[in-house]
Parts: sequence; structure tokens; C-alpha cells
Amino acid sequence: WSVGVFLLALRLLFGWWRVETLRRDAKPVNDPRLLVPLKQAAQKLNVRRTVSLSICDAIDSPVVIGVFKSFVLVPASFLSHVQANHIEAILAHELAHVRRYDYLVNLLQSFVETVFFYHPVVWWISHCIRVERENCCDDLAATTTTSPKAYSQALVALEELRGNRISPALGIRDGSLLSRVRRLLGQPSRHDTVASSGALTAGIIGSFVVGLLISVVSLRAEEAEDEKPTESNFTAKINDNLSVELIAVMPHNGSVNQAWKPDGSAFAEAPDLPPVPGNSATRKLSGIDLFLRYRGLSDSQRPTYEMEGVKTMWNRDENGVASIIVVPDEDAKKETLAIGIPDRDFGPWNKVNRSGEPIEPVVLKPRFQESYDTIRPLDVQSRGEKSLLRWGHDRKENRLARVEVIAVDITGKRHKPNGSTLWDDQQDVAHDADLFDLSMDQIDHIEYRLQPIRHWVTFTNVSLKLNQQTDVLIDVQSALIPAADRETLQSSLVPPLDVGAQQLGEAVHRRLTAIDRLSSFLVQTQSFTSYYGEAEGVIGLKNERSLENLKLALDERDFDRSLSTADQTWAWKDKQVFAARRHKYIYEGKPYDQAMARTWNGSQGWFRDSGENFGRYVSFEESFEHRYFRPSQFLYLGDHHFSWADREEYPSFFVNSTIRVKHANYQSLPDEVFAGEPCSVIRSIPREEQFWISKQTGDLLGCLSFLSQGIFTRMHEMEATREMAGRSFESDEEFRQWLNATASAEQRTQLEVEWWYLHRDNQHPDDLIEFSDYQEVLPGIRIPMTEWHSTSSHAGEPYEYGTKWKYHLHHTTVKEAKTDVDLEPLLARSLPKKGETINDWRFSTHVQYDFDPDMSESEILALVDEAMKERASNKKMLDRMLKPLEDMKGKPAPKLSGQATQGVELPEMNQDKPTLLHFWAVWCGPCKNDIPLLNRMSKNGWNVIGVHAPGTEVEAIKAAVKAEGIKYPVVLGVGDSGQGTRPDTISGYPVAVFPCCVLIDKEGNVEAVGPLSKVMDQQR
Repeated sequence: WSVGVFLLALRLLFGWWRVETLRRDAKPVNDPRLLVPLKQAAQKLNVRRTVSLSICDAIDSPVVIGVFKSFVLVPASFLSHVQANHIEAILAHELAHVRRYDYLVNLLQSFVETVFFYHPVVWWISHCIRVERENCCDDLAATTTTSPKAYSQALVALEELRGNRISPALGIRDGSLLSRVRRLLGQPSRHDTVASSGALTAGIIGSFVVGLLISVVSLRAEEAEDEKPTESNFTAKINDNLSVELIAVMPHNGSVNQAWKPDGSAFAEAPDLPPVPGNSATRKLSGIDLFLRYRGLSDSQRPTYEMEGVKTMWNRDENGVASIIVVPDEDAKKETLAIGIPDRDFGPWNKVNRSGEPIEPVVLKPRFQESYDTIRPLDVQSRGEKSLLRWGHDRKENRLARVEVIAVDITGKRHKPNGSTLWDDQQDVAHDADLFDLSMDQIDHIEYRLQPIRHWVTFTNVSLKLNQQTDVLIDVQSALIPAADRETLQSSLVPPLDVGAQQLGEAVHRRLTAIDRLSSFLVQTQSFTSYYGEAEGVIGLKNERSLENLKLALDERDFDRSLSTADQTWAWKDKQVFAARRHKYIYEGKPYDQAMARTWNGSQGWFRDSGENFGRYVSFEESFEHRYFRPSQFLYLGDHHFSWADREEYPSFFVNSTIRVKHANYQSLPDEVFAGEPCSVIRSIPREEQFWISKQTGDLLGCLSFLSQGIFTRMHEMEATREMAGRSFESDEEFRQWLNATASAEQRTQLEVEWWYLHRDNQHPDDLIEFSDYQEVLPGIRIPMTEWHSTSSHAGEPYEYGTKWKYHLHHTTVKEAKTDVDLEPLLARSLPKKGETINDWRFSTHVQYDFDPDMSESEILALVDEAMKERASNKKMLDRMLKPLEDMKGKPAPKLSGQATQGVELPEMNQDKPTLLHFWAVWCGPCKNDIPLLNRMSKNGWNVIGVHAPGTEVEAIKAAVKAEGIKYPVVLGVGDSGQGTRPDTISGYPVAVFPCCVLIDKEGNVEAVGPLSKVMDQQR
């Protein structure tokens, strides 16, 4: 007993010395590298906060608590060598002892060992208890990490640091490290058969074996996980429809092979990252690029970024990937990135004078109120030739909204600021200020609007270098939306109805369509066009298509009117309609004079072209399908009912859009001066139009139409479609079946409107029209007598995108407008005379005959019957001739053979895209009709190859290629004579009719055969 008491006293003294030693080298408990992992581990293990804090903070605690400080007070040198997730795992292990009250058991166990120190069975039992105690705590600690593998790596890291004597080696000696790791990873335990010659050798061998074991188990686990998708650890999910993922970090102007994950680890293979746009300024930067992928973000939501050293940012591409360029502090190893995601909409424009006083106060919806309350313009101060707009808010506290501001000059022109700066108030608080390139006396008023920031997404500990391991933490904070506004913030991209703008738009259309009430009307106009002979347009070549350039072109009123003159007439009386156009122009030095006319008598229509050829039609739309008959633009800006037409649906060439005016959803834009008059400005995204409406007269003074180009989402893939239908659609065909069978007319219109708003960024200013000199033709019916019209086109060849733009001008004046119309003289000059050739398109089969006013309808029907029989016979013959090709569908296509007409090598058939073979001949007239379309297809990326029938000299084929302007490769085919039932072939293809196409898919199989139109229909 005396020996036992003496040993117990030594043990207590050793424990006290150990605590004091650790205290001298321990980090303060307020170090987040220790305190944060400790609190996280305590929370995961459900250890009471008072217990965990007592272990950290009770310096003068009793001996029992002091003993446990030896487990949690970590040496400072240890924190700099071990990763954050390893520290959390180690602390979790020791907190597990606290949760299990192992310190009490350990005291009792130590007492028994001391008293019965002479009995080997006591020591053996005590060792087993310690081993099992560590195993239990290992299991609890493993639950706080991502996997047992991660916790095993923490144990190995501890063992590796033991040799440097900077690790407390917590619990490592209680049980074999290798056995503990095997048990955690589910591997069978083994008894070591080779004794260690020393602690250093055992540590090295143990670490090597454990590391190898973890690698093998990890490899097996990764192979198993390869079969199922894994979610990124760097994705912040804001709600079910909105998320942002931090994809990668990369040196600026570096390659994707140099990129790393946000936590500093390397990619297994180079990620697919879009190129970072650059200019002369950003190319000189030596910072880093951060790539983010957004899902569910609308086009109007442009994120803001907060990070040390942010220089510039780039908008999202078609895949939702955006990038920012950052030049951080050279000594920084990790940084915090905060992303502000705004509301879908801006609030209304506020107008203030130069003293910051409201001009036209607006009513704010609840969801905009808080952001508008934080900011107000104070005044405008002069800075020489520039002006400074001072804001009344602390820029450090304004993280609630994005701000847009403009200055409106005395002419009504709007100016964006060219930069921002700071100014200090009397309390030395820094505030925002915006600079304008206007003197103070040029500014009429200021307009501003705000877009609330709804969500802040924070990525903490983003690694700034490769292999610089960090623990990336993600936080999402969202601002509450007032209950009064929640119902209006659904997934729809359509903004709330602007009642005033919609009423104004409908009123304009009522004025435009007032002529529909007239039983008869005639308008004659004369137009002049600038682009004939104008190689660079009226304002020179421009790099972009913009409203500003269209306005510049509209101001160029002086051009050579002799190059193009068009006289047009449009008239109707009751259900009879007449339209005529005579166009005189000079093109490449050659004069042209073309005259055309169209008529409609209420049931049938006639068309006469410039060659005195006549066409006869059965519908109004077919009779007037060409857009050449536009005597005045104002006739085509509204939803004209034209009660004398034979269709309830409007012919598409009569209106700018299929969206009716009542669904236009016009939105107000800031007022402007247009054509010298103050105007209200409204825009409709669905109808692709913008109006300038005189505040004095209510007349339409300007109309801007947009052209949509870009990458489009198909309607069945839209989120709005899925929400409305309550289901997803695998194909457009499946969606169309639902749309036609189930959806109501209102739903179809709603989806179309949603589609336009989804692609609003694809709308580009295309045509700008100025109307003037309004005159009344009848009381209440006013029409413009003068139109100026500017438009843009590519300066390169047709269908060549990305080139410069040239701008053209059209001037139209009304020569005559009257309501008392006599159509008989006009119709007499436009209808055919006896003996003139008629192409009759009123029937399913086209027929041609010489006109005779006495010819009966039964005689014409007899010609139709004969033509239909011939057509049926020809179709059977065509089907019979195409059958050998049809039989090849789905089978491997023969390898192309023959003689190249350009160079010595035959063109390749399969280049990771479909190949279209066009079989033709120089003597085949219809073959030449396909060439323009084939040229465009080739230019747009199709792999088109022309195959000429054998029997023609190569030089003759080359001459035809040059004469017809063929832009794709042409091959002289090889003819093979068939035997028995086997048909003749050209280069292995049984082609017996010209022209003929064979479409071969990327796998090299025949996909479609027949005429080009048939093949293209199947491809669509």
C-alpha cells in the first residue's frame, strides 16, 4: 500500500507538470483555428456548451479539469502543421471522452493500477479497457467528419508529427495505430509478426503501412463512387431554383491545366472553363481568375462581388458561367468572396432636380422600400466642365441594393456616369459620388433606381494558390421579402403590369388601326433608299448595332435619291384589295425597272411580276405573301383586322408580332425628346418594339423594332413551362402535343410571353422609324405623311456574322391619301389579258395554262385532274427510283470514292458531324436551285460535299463550280454498272434521279435520302 500511494502521488505530480508545460506553449483559446473547430465538434457530438467552454477557459480549474486540459490545449506549432478538418477530428475525439465521463473512469482505473501494480492481470485488463475506450471515442469522432477515411488521415497526420515532438499524440499510445485505422476502415485486423527495433522505426513503418492502406481503401471507395454522381462541395443552394457554385481558381491569363479547386487541391483532370475576356488593361494583371456557375438566375439579375483586390467581372455565358479577375495581396494565402444576388427587377425611376429634391415622386412597392430608404441624392456640384452627383448614404453600410443613375440634359438626352468617387462629410464619413461629362448648367435633372440585393453568398477560405489547402466554408443569408409582395415574386420573368404604359400603348394602336373602320381607302407613296451604291452606309461602318447609331443614321437626310426610287399604291374598297409597286434602281452600274401588282376580290387573288407572269391564288395570305407591298410603315405597326381578309388569323407580314397588343405588357422608360418633341417612351419585350409618343399630341413619333439573335432555350425546356404543366417534357414534340391538347389559349400566350422575356438580352435594335406631318384623312383618323426610316445590315457577305455594320436610310412621303376610291381602273391594268400565261396555285397541284376570260372553271379542273394523275405517276416512279437509297437507311454509308476537283485529296466524310452528299450534274437545271442553300449550310458548319455524276470532264465541272459560285468541295463520282437486280451506282450510292441528297450521321450511317427539302425537313 505504501508503494501504491507513493506511485499515485508521482502520477499526480507528473500530470500537473504536463498541464503547466502545455500551458506555456498553448495558443490562446480565442484563436479561431482552435475555437471554431472545438465549437463545431462540440455541437456535432451534442456536448453541452458549458462543458466545452469550461475545458477551454477554466485556467484555475480543479485538478480533474486541469488533467483534461492536457488533451485540448494544443501547442501553437501544432496548429500550423495540421489542417483545420484534422484539428476538428482530434478535438472531437477528446470531447468524446468528456461526453462519456471517461475522466472519472480513468481516475478509478489509475487508482486500481497503482494499488495492484504488482499484478499482471490487472495491467492486462486495464490495457484492454483503454484500447476499447479509444475505439469508442474513435467511432464518435468519425461521425463528425465526412468519412472514417478523413478521420484516419487525421490520426496518421498526428503520428507523422510525433517525431517532431509538436503533437500531443492524443490517445495514440492507447492501442495500435494500425489496428485502429484498420478497424475504422473496415479492414480485418492482423497480428504483427515482426518486432520493432525502436520507436522511430515503428513510427516510420506504421505511418507507411497506414498511408498505403488508406490509399488502397480510398481508391476502392473512389472506384465505387465513380458509378454515382457526387455533388460539389462548393455549391451554395439558395433555394430550390437558385444556386451558385464556385467552380475553379486559375492564374490570370493562365491555362486550365493550371487551375485548382477552391480549397487548393488539384483537379484530377483539367476542368472545362470558358476563356476569360481581356483587354489591354486586364491582360497586364498578374492576379487570379475565379469561375462561378449560376443556376436559376434571370437575365436581369447581375451579381455583385466583394473580395480583396477585385478588378473586373464578366457576365454569365450561355452555360451560366461567370468569372471575376482578382489581384489579392501578395502575402494572402486565402480570401473571402461575398456575392450579392439582386432581385429580379429594378424599382421605379426616381426623378430629382440638381438640389436632390423630388420632381415626380413615385409609389414604391414594399419589397423596394427598404433599399430606397437607405439612399438619396443630395445635390449636384460643379467640377469645371464636369459635374458631381453626391449621394446621402454611407457606402460601407449600403449593401442592400444596386444603383443605376443617369443625368438628363436640357435636350432630353440621357447620360450615364463615367466614373465614381468619394466625398467626406463634416464627420469625415466617406460617401459615394458619381461623375458626369456634363457641366452643371447642361443638366436638367437626375434619375435613379435601385435593385435590392436579396441574397448574400459567402465563400470563406478560398485558396489563392495551388496545393495551399483550406477548409472552404459556405454561408447564405437572404433578405426577407415583405408579405405584401411575395405573391408577385413567383418564378415568372414577366414584370408586373405597368398600367399607364399599357394604356398608352393600346391608345397608340387604336390610332394606327383607325383606318380599319373605313370601307375604302387609298394611299400612294414614294420612297427613296440610300443603300444602293452605298458601300459603307450613310454614317460609315460601325462595330455594333445600336440605337445610337440608328439615330445618327436618321439624322443624315442628304443622300443620292436617284439610285433607288419606289412608287407604291395600297387601296381597298369593301372586300376588294389592290397593291402595286414600281421600283427603279441602279445596281453595280446596271439600271433596273421592276413593276409588280397584286389584287384580291374577296375570294381569289392575282399576282403579276415584273416579267408579266401571272399567278392565281385562293387565299388572301398567299396572294400577298411578299413583303414588298409596304407603301407606308404606319400601316404595318398595328394589329390590323382588315375585315375584308379571308382569315381570322392575321397574315404575319401585316404585323410586327404575333403577340396581341393586349398582351404586349408595355413598360415605361424615361421620357426623351424625339423628333424635336418631348415624348413618353414605352417598350414591349414580347412585341419587340419601342415607341416614342408625343406628350403634346399623342401621335406616334418614333418606332424602334428589334431583331432577336443569339442562343435560345426551347420552350419545352423553360422552367415556366414545367411549372405550368406540372411536369417535364423530354422533347419538343411531346411538349407540342400537350400544348395543343391541354393548354388553354391564355396559357399558350403566357408561355410565349415568358419565352420572350427569357431571351430579352437577345433583342438588338434593328429598325428606327420617325413619323411626322400628321394629317386628318377623316375626322378622328390621322396618318403621317412623312416617314424617315434607318436600318442596319452586315457589311460582309450575307449570313456572315461578326463583321462591321453599315446603316441605311429610307425616306417615304405620302403623295395621295383619300377615302373615295374607284378600284376598277387599277384592277383593269393589273389583271391578265387573253393569251397570257397563268400559273394557277389554287389547287393542291399547280397547273399552267393560257388565260381566256371565257374559259370555264370545269375546264380548269379537268387540267388539274390530269396534272394530279401525272404527279401521282411521277411520285410512284420517284419512289421506285429512290427505293434502293431508302433501303440503305440505318446502314453504314459506302466510303466516298471518285476524283477530287480541288487539290488531290478527297474531302473527309465524317468530321465529328453529319455529312450531306449532294448528287448533281452541270446539265441538271433543278440541281442549281439547291446551291445557294448548300453554300449557306456549308458556311454555317455543315459538312457538305457535292458529288457530280460521271461522264463529264473535270475542267467542265470546275468551270460550272466557278460560274455557280459553289463554296463547298465537289467530287467527280465513279460510275459502277449494276448486274441483275443490282442498280447502277455513283461512288457506291444507287442514285438514279437528280438532284438527290444523302445525309450521313456522325456514326457513318445513312440517315436520310431524297430531295434537299425532304432531307432538311427530316433533319429539323
